[in-house]
Amino acid sequence: SLFGIIFGLAGLMAFTIPVAVLSLERIQVWALKRESIPQKIKIFVKHMDDYRHRPTQFLRFIYVSIVFHLVIFLLWQLLICAFGESSSFFSLAMVVMVSTVLAALPISLNGIGILDGSFIFLISQYGVTYEAALMTVVLHRMLTMVGSMIGGGLYYLDRHTKGPTDPIREG
Repeated sequence: SLFGIIFGLAGLMAFTIPVAVLSLERIQVWALKRESIPQKIKIFVKHMDDYRHRPTQFLRFIYVSIVFHLVIFLLWQLLICAFGESSSFFSLAMVVMVSTVLAALPISLNGIGILDGSFIFLISQYGVTYEAALMTVVLHRMLTMVGSMIGGGLYYLDRHTKGPTDPIREG
């Protein structure tokens, strides 16, 4: 699993860095000329080279991203340990990454079923029992739902107390 993570990251970097450096300008010129491309995508493409102009912010973004994913992996590790099972960190990281990528495929709503099934199948290949894997996924879904409801409630209350914003008056 560790070698899979290392080689996967190395391959990703070996592919994306030359593409980003060599052909970014061509991609931007091509995308910004096309009328068929939605405006939101054009805004994204226009700002794709911000990492060159703001390297400090880019490095902060990378740091926060790494910390975020480490916390996610540790959460899954804690959930597995809660059911008396154990798995190496790198095995679990590989399983979570693969399951998350599979769940991102537009096959089901919010990856329900895809994330769950792939996680249970893959983590059981590393020696975690089916029951513990199933309960880990169920508990993860429940925690995610509770966190989403709390965040949604706070968003609603914040938006409700301030009222709708008028972008013309703010600008």
